[in-house]
Amino acid sequence: MPVNLQLPRTKLLSTCVKVIDTFDPKKTTVDAYIQDSEVLKDKSIGEIELKFIHQVFYGCIRYQKFLKLFVTSFLYKCPTAAVRSEQTLYMILSYMLFFRLEELG
Repeated sequence: MPVNLQLPRTKLLSTCVKVIDTFDPKKTTVDAYIQDSEVLKDKSIGEIELKFIHQVFYGCIRYQKFLKLFVTSFLYKCPTAAVRSEQTLYMILSYMLFFRLEELG
């Protein structure tokens, strides 16, 4: 069932990357960060997109060890195709692949 999004999917993924990249577990907790994140205060982010970003953020933090292991293996296995600076994007995509594939359709 297609969902009408206010943001294009590329902007939605880049927002997820920004949220994960700017999170510092030494400074704040996961819940406090989500409530105070400057990235999520953008008015163009709708309710559905906000919920998606929250779920992706929580999932990537929860399964961080596994996802980092997978992304590191991927970067090692495919060094010519994979860009090391896009590790967070690979982590988000692998989270969606392993844990949310049924919901993507």
